[in-house]
Amino acid sequence: MSETGGATASASVEVLRKLKEIENDWDAKLVAARAETAARLTKSREAAEAAIAAARVDAERWREVQLVAARIQAQTEADSILAAGRRTAADIEGAVGKTMKSAGPKVLDAILGEFRSSDTGGK
Repeated sequence: MSETGGATASASVEVLRKLKEIENDWDAKLVAARAETAARLTKSREAAEAAIAAARVDAERWREVQLVAARIQAQTEADSILAAGRRTAADIEGAVGKTMKSAGPKVLDAILGEFRSSDTGGK
């Protein structure tokens, strides 16, 4: 019986060695998988940060382009408003100038008429 007991003990030890070997293999695989996952996570995080930085640069560039376009449009509108105002002012000045030219002698006659009549003795 001791031979059977020795064989069983030897087989049990062998099973335990195999079990320990499998456990060690799985531990190694688990460590490798964790390291790979950590590396992928780090790589993904770095890629995301780079994408965010690039998006910020693009957004800033787009904002600058929009500001320049808005400034140009505002300046164009301001120039148009000023030109219309100058035309209106010139038209008004021309109309008033013509009115004053035609009304000038009448106004002078009305004002100076009193003096002319008093210079001649009221005649």
